[in-house]
Amino acid sequence: MIFNDFIMKRAIIVFIFGLLSILILLSLITLIFYTHEQNLFSTVISSLRESAKNNGFWTLLTVIISSPVAFAIWYFRDQNTTQQIENARKDTNLKEFQKIAEWVSGAHLIEDKFIEKTSRIDNQKKELEITQEYTDIPCGLSIPTYSKKDGAVGLQIAAIYNLLPFYRGEHGESFKKPALNLLTSAWLAMQQRDIEALEATKSTNHLKNKSIKNIRNNASSPIGSAITRVLLSLNNKGEICLLEHREFFPASCLVGINFNRVGVDRKILENIFNNLDCRGVDFTGAKLKKVHFYNAKLRNANFTKADLLKADFSKANLDKVNFTGADLEKTNFTDAKSIETADFTGAKNLDKAIGLPLEIIEKYSTPSEN
Repeated sequence: MIFNDFIMKRAIIVFIFGLLSILILLSLITLIFYTHEQNLFSTVISSLRESAKNNGFWTLLTVIISSPVAFAIWYFRDQNTTQQIENARKDTNLKEFQKIAEWVSGAHLIEDKFIEKTSRIDNQKKELEITQEYTDIPCGLSIPTYSKKDGAVGLQIAAIYNLLPFYRGEHGESFKKPALNLLTSAWLAMQQRDIEALEATKSTNHLKNKSIKNIRNNASSPIGSAITRVLLSLNNKGEICLLEHREFFPASCLVGINFNRVGVDRKILENIFNNLDCRGVDFTGAKLKKVHFYNAKLRNANFTKADLLKADFSKANLDKVNFTGADLEKTNFTDAKSIETADFTGAKNLDKAIGLPLEIIEKYSTPSEN
């Protein structure tokens, strides 16, 4: 941006110089024309003849006449050079982004190799041979280190943080959406196994709680923390990056996400979901203390086992929202819409919630196993 501003200023200066040169030439011609009537024409002609004896006059005249043409040639050549530099920069950024995407996806991770050999025998028995690789750290090293597997995971975490400038748009607007898609895909891949386990054990509270615990542990892991920190970051203008992609929120998967981790700006807690369309968002097991959902559309959203201490749902649309097992201590439901259709089964601290209708408290206050 600074480079382009500099080029533009130079272009304006050269253009003004060329324009002034043309004006000077026109003024000179006009002067000659009007002095002809006043018997000064001979004086001007003689002055021009004197000047013509040296090459300076013709050099100046050539410069004046050719300045606009020189400016036009310079301008188009400069634009072409700038475009080539910009294309080269884009190619470099694209290659860097592709490499980071490969690392974030875990394509470089070292996995155990299993070799299965099967031999047919008369009684149809199978012989199985298993080989594992990269299981131990090299022995006898003078400096302590970690295994290739640990290093590969460390590279994956570093790659997630390296997505931040792409996500903010510092390397071009075209990288913002792909960076967001990469972050959300990594989050879903990290939680997918426990999400499936949770859906398969809805009738078993013990297994359900275990799955919720695993989901939260994943979110608090180094990889989960890295994704959260980048996803909930601010751009260089202090604006919430995620709000540039409002189409992302409906039906998004944010299970177990921790909005209260160190490094998440308070501005995000108070502004990210206000007046936003969050229909069908899955916040299962999420930590959402003091997060504001003022006037948000939350139809069919899932807050199962979520921590909603001092969260604000005032004027939000809670049509068929699932608050099963959620902690609602000091949660604000003032003027919430369609709250009678929400499910508060097993919710904690119902009596400590703010603005929750008495009939709902009485309906769901029966102790239940958590």
